Parts: sequence; C-alpha cells; structure tokens
Amino acid sequence: MYSKMQMTVERVTRSGARRAWRAIAMLTFGIVWLIVPLRGAHAADEFLTEYVFLVVIDGLRWSESFGDPTHQHIPVIWDSLVPHGTMYKNLYNTLKTQSTPSHGLMLNGNRLDGWAPNNHWNPPDTDLPLYPTLFELYRKQTGAPRNRCWILTGNGVLRDLDRSLYPTYGDSLGAYLRYDADSLHAEDDTVWAWVQQVMDDERPDLMMVNFFAVDLGGHRNWDEYIAAIEHVDSLIFEFWKKIQAIPPYTDTYYKDKTTMLLTTDHGRDQADYHHHTKSDIGSRRLIFLGLGPDVMADEVVTVAHDHIDICTTIAALMGIDTPYAQGGVMDEMFIPGRWIGEPALDRNGSSMGRLDEARLTDDGARSESPSFACDGESLYVAWADTRDGLSHIYFKQSADGGNTWSPDTLLVDAYAIAPLLAVDAGVLHLAWVEFVIRPGSPTTLDWELRHSRSTDSGLNWSEPAHLTPEKYGTFFPTMAASGGDVACFVTGLPKHPQRQKAMQPAFVASSDTGVTWDTMIRAREVLELCHAQPGGVGHGGAAIHAVYTSFVDENWETYYTRSTDGGATWVHEENLSQSAEASRLSDIAVDDTTAYAVWSEQVDEKWQILFRKSTDGGDTWLTAEQLTNSAEGALSPRLACSGQHLWIVWTDYESGRGEIFWKESTDGGDTWSTEAALSAGTMLSINPAIDVADGQAFVAWQDNRDGNWEIYLRPVPESEQRAVVEDVRHTGRDPSGLGYR
Repeated sequence: MYSKMQMTVERVTRSGARRAWRAIAMLTFGIVWLIVPLRGAHAADEFLTEYVFLVVIDGLRWSESFGDPTHQHIPVIWDSLVPHGTMYKNLYNTLKTQSTPSHGLMLNGNRLDGWAPNNHWNPPDTDLPLYPTLFELYRKQTGAPRNRCWILTGNGVLRDLDRSLYPTYGDSLGAYLRYDADSLHAEDDTVWAWVQQVMDDERPDLMMVNFFAVDLGGHRNWDEYIAAIEHVDSLIFEFWKKIQAIPPYTDTYYKDKTTMLLTTDHGRDQADYHHHTKSDIGSRRLIFLGLGPDVMADEVVTVAHDHIDICTTIAALMGIDTPYAQGGVMDEMFIPGRWIGEPALDRNGSSMGRLDEARLTDDGARSESPSFACDGESLYVAWADTRDGLSHIYFKQSADGGNTWSPDTLLVDAYAIAPLLAVDAGVLHLAWVEFVIRPGSPTTLDWELRHSRSTDSGLNWSEPAHLTPEKYGTFFPTMAASGGDVACFVTGLPKHPQRQKAMQPAFVASSDTGVTWDTMIRAREVLELCHAQPGGVGHGGAAIHAVYTSFVDENWETYYTRSTDGGATWVHEENLSQSAEASRLSDIAVDDTTAYAVWSEQVDEKWQILFRKSTDGGDTWLTAEQLTNSAEGALSPRLACSGQHLWIVWTDYESGRGEIFWKESTDGGDTWSTEAALSAGTMLSINPAIDVADGQAFVAWQDNRDGNWEIYLRPVPESEQRAVVEDVRHTGRDPSGLGYR
C-alpha cells in the first residue's frame, strides 16, 4: 500500500458537484489564485472525515522539502505519503512570517490576529488571539468536552492559542494545551510521545501538533536544520501509520475516519536560512499535503491559496461554521461529490430587515470590511468582496441620501483588503492595502498601502498612488481628510535588523488633496517589543491626532499621539487606557481643538467600550468613562462627530450574538443617550463604519442574516426621537493612571 511511487504528472481536478469556481490570473510569478467561498461548512455530512489533525513542521522551507527535486531530506514523506494525498504547490503565508501569528491564522482565519506578538518572554495569557479559534467554535457548536480538542506543541510560544478573547468564547470553550513550560522547547520525539498518549487516552476530535526542531535547528546552523528535517520526516510517517492502524500500530479508532493536514507556519529567508523575516518567497511559501478518506490520492494542485484558507478547510471537514474567518475552502483536494459547497441563499427570508435599512450587496460572495463616507446627500460605500477573486475592492454611491444606489463597481481587481473612504473639498479618497511584489525585488511579497482619488463622486478614479516604501510592509490603515489635507496612519513592518519583529505606527500625508504624497515615516521610534495597530486618525485645528493600540510591557494599551507639523514629527504620546487589562480596537474623532477617543477594554473579563476626551488639543485628557455594561461584551467602536454632537457605534454581544448598537451625545460627551440596537439582530452583525453629514449619521456594517456576509446600511435615528440622559455607568478612571476610584 505504501510502496514507492514516482509522481510524473501534475493535475488540478475540479469536482463536478462543487461550484464552477473561476480562476483568475494574478501577476505574482504567474500564479493563479482561486476564488473561494464564504467561510464555514454546510456539507460536512457528505464527508467521511470525523477527526482532523493539523500537523505543523515549524520553519521548514520549501526548497529543502517539496521544492527539492531530489527530496533527499524528506524521502519517507515523499515516497510513502505524497502519492496517497493531495499536495499544494502554491500556499503562501501572506502576513507575519512568525510562529504565533502564523499558527493563530490557521486556527481562526482572521487577518487581525495575523500580526500578533511572537515574544517568548511574555508571561502566559498575554498573547491570546482576539477572534475565536476552531476549538472554541467546534465546542460551542457541538457541545464537545474540552478533551476532544488539543494543542501539542514543541514551540512554547504557542501556549496562548488554545482560546481567544472574543465575547461569548474564551477559556470555557478552549482546548487542552501541552508544552514544555520550563524551556519552551520540546524535542520532536517528546511531542510524538505526547501525541500517542493523547490519541490513546483522550481520543481527540480536533488536534493541532507542532514539531519545532526544524525551526530551532534553522536558527542555529545548517547541519542541525537538515538533521531535524530528516528526523521529523520519519515521525510524520509514524503519525499517519498510527492513524491508519498500520503495523506495529493496531488501534483502529481513527482508521479511515481521519484527515491529516501537513503544513508549515513559515519558511526561511531565501538568502539566509537562519531567519524568516524578509517577506520573500522563501519565508512565505509553505508546504501542504492533505491525507484522508475525503482527499484525492496522487494529486498536485497549482492554484494558489492564502494560508488563512486552512482554517476554513478544517471547518468544512468538521462541519463547523466559522463566521469570523476570512478564508475559503481548499476544495480541490476533495474527492468529487464529498463537498457540495455553500447552500443556495434564501432571498425571500428576513433579508430586508428593518424598513429603514438598505441591503447594499447581493452577490452570493463574501462582502466584508465596509467603509462609509458621506457629503450632504451623497453617500459612498466601499468594501472587500470575493466574487471575482480572493478579495477585491468594490464601491457604490447614492446621490439622494440612500434612496437609490448605483450598481456595484469593481475598483481594485488585485488581491486587496481593508478599504477606506473619506470625502473632503469635493474630492473622494479611497485607500486600501494590496498584496504585491516588491519593486526591485521579484522574490519579495508584501502588503502595500495605495490611494486613489475621484473628483466626480466616484465615476472616475486616478491611477493608484503607491504609498509604502520598500523598507515597509503596511497593514491596518486609517485615513482622514480635511481642508485639502489627507492623512493615513498605518502599521508599518520595517525590514530593519533591530526591528524585524516590530509593528510600528507609520504615517504618510498629502497637502494637495491627494495629488502628491510625502514619504512614509515612522510615527514612533520603537524596537521589536512594540506591536502597534492604528485605530483612528483625525484633523483638528492645526494638528493631526491619532490613536492606536500597542503591545508593550506585556499588555495591549491604547495610545494617543499628535503632530503639529503635517506629520513630520509626532509628540505627546499618552497611554489613554492605563489599565492592567487589555484594550484594543480604538478610534478618534476631532472637532477643532477637542479630541474624542474610544476603545474596547476588558473590564471584569468582559470587553466594554470606554471613552475619553481632551478639550485642549490633546495636552490633557479627562477621566475615562465606560459607555457600555454588556453582559457578554462589546467590541469594535467607531466614532463620528459634528461639533459637540457625537455618535458611537459598536458590536454588542449582550444577546449572545453580535448586533450593531449605538448611542449619542449632544454636549461633547458630558452626557449620553441610552444605547439602542441598529441592526435587525436576527443573526450576526459586525464591523460597523460611521460618518455624518448635515447632522445626519449613517452606519454601514457586514451582516450574515442572508447565509453569507452582506453589507447593510442604516441612518441613525434623529436625536429628537430619543431622550438624552446622563450615563452613570462609567469607570471613574483616575487620570493619574493609578487605577479605578
């Protein structure tokens, strides 16, 4: 059965029972990227798979494994396993090529956690992912006990991936995790012993196993690196033999009911195998082999995938819905007829929602991350959409206050995410990040910030401006425009020897309505312990104000900074949260010299929305107020202001599912209205975006009530319809930073 077999023909097959997914060309080494469906599984009853084991060889480079034509270092995998499974030749880690974020993405599929810290020296429980893991989703949806989900890892830096910080999830739904707490490094033989024990004693349904010796050897010297590859090669075969009860193994519990997915978290830099930080093809290209009862034998897939697709592929096999994952299913590997794809959407159900809601998308694809801007009666929405590829940017506009809308317009047809809109002085601005080949470096792939402008309400757009210099990869953009000035605040990942692990706040600006741009600069000079995620940027008076969350000193905190010289220098950095608890997902709004900031912070182990304001241009900040008291948590606040009239929207989990809530203040945040729901609340609503024009606020969000993610928009009810009352639910935070009063 496991005789040596030479593979001479490469084939890419498509199941007739699956969707007729189209392939598109991407100008990245001539790679073809696959159009993938929305997350989640609806056809798991067609699969024979009952158990899934994700096996990760940490830090294995393509060129020493599947890419070596001799396969001299993996002879057992190549000769005894590859002929019986499906191998992918173009799987890429498109985000941070380090262990914690890479493994986290395989477990939850959300890009926000793809930039997580990777610090061995952090205490346990400080690097938890924000979005729920497969383990939590599986246990919540099936009622499985904890011992059915396991992480066994030789790399101790993964010790916080067993559960997340997301509302209604967390430790009570987490997995069991085993690692060496003393050295953080367990030998591969030790991990293999753990695997056998857990399989025999606990019978896990879902398990991730990390073999760490390859990465550890790569950081040391070539001989140790190669020796580790050759040793784990034999262990992987033993693992499969135990699953299949091949002698000397005799336990048939998992036989013919288990899918093993073999991959790596990252490769190694092409020019220097010791590291994996250059974002080149060596560090980004991953191995992948699927084996199991639903996986075709002797197949090679050349269509490219993002490694966030691993999460949704496991979910499909296990029948798990993954609403927060952003990838698609790697269905090329499945035996025809096993995967029937997404069900037909019910267009006659509750999709109309509230009478004053507008459903803006209806394409059957994943529509997410909406951005919204308005100017008088003109409303503009941009979003990321998978109908034409992995993720493209679409746009539509209304000229009559939302009564009628233009058709969807494809603006960015490359692999692009995170659209941002702003309108000022008759100019509409669009910014986004795009996965590109680095200019002058054909082997380096990274995310680049781009900008385009329209002077005719989105009918025509300028050629994209490339705003990211070669020394950066950029992510998490924010944008503001005022008085002809345009400002973008982003996360920059500089290629600097001392800062290769840092995510630093960076800034780029235009003073001529986006016609020309300055050079991107770092907004904060930090070393590798800083991991920044910008939350918001705003113009006020002669200053540019920004907030961001940063992982410093073993905790996520919300920081404020400003520039009074157009972004050339940044001063007065202040920790707004000043808490022992984590804070994330911040935003800022500015009116002349008054700045308002909001963020999510854990209070009594639940995420809540906090607010602070400064009336002197950011020099001093008043006491923080807690604006929510959600029993299950509140996340993702967004803020807009018109003079002293403020609107805050967020995702609230009081009902056990995400709903869009809002509240307002007409006196600059001194008093607040009672909170109220904006979304219909029938399913899950997340990622709100808000803007205001002529005293009317509008909110856009993504909503899965229709069976997949669609974009909805609703005007916020006018203030006279709701009484404004003093909100007494606040923290009484001492502005000195000493704690709660």
